[in-house]
Amino acid sequence: MFKSSFWSSFYPSFICFLIILVGSILPSSNVKEIEISDKLLHFVFYAIFSFFLFLLSHKETLCLDTLIKKWTFVFTVGTIVGLSIEFIQYTLIPSRSGEWLDILANSVGLITMLSSIYLLKRISVL
Repeated sequence: MFKSSFWSSFYPSFICFLIILVGSILPSSNVKEIEISDKLLHFVFYAIFSFFLFLLSHKETLCLDTLIKKWTFVFTVGTIVGLSIEFIQYTLIPSRSGEWLDILANSVGLITMLSSIYLLKRISVL
């Protein structure tokens, strides 16, 4: 399913980024109250985002020829996005607040997905 060139293109990562961005900058009064921990949402969305970034890292134009370079790319982009959004929430959006635990949940989501991808590649599932 993920062998199609669409999945390794820029679009899935960008769409996931837009979903994260819009969900993060909407005033909290516009966001429906949900019963799920917001840290769990951070974890899940950044795990999905890192999966699409990992697929994107296979593009030859990025010149990421080793697994370490791909992981570094995914973790760096994901971390910069997460930090930037938390900074924007802290400084520019009065009804939102940036939190260190959100950054931690984002990072754990990134690392968990990268570790899962590594294990799945080791057993030849991916």
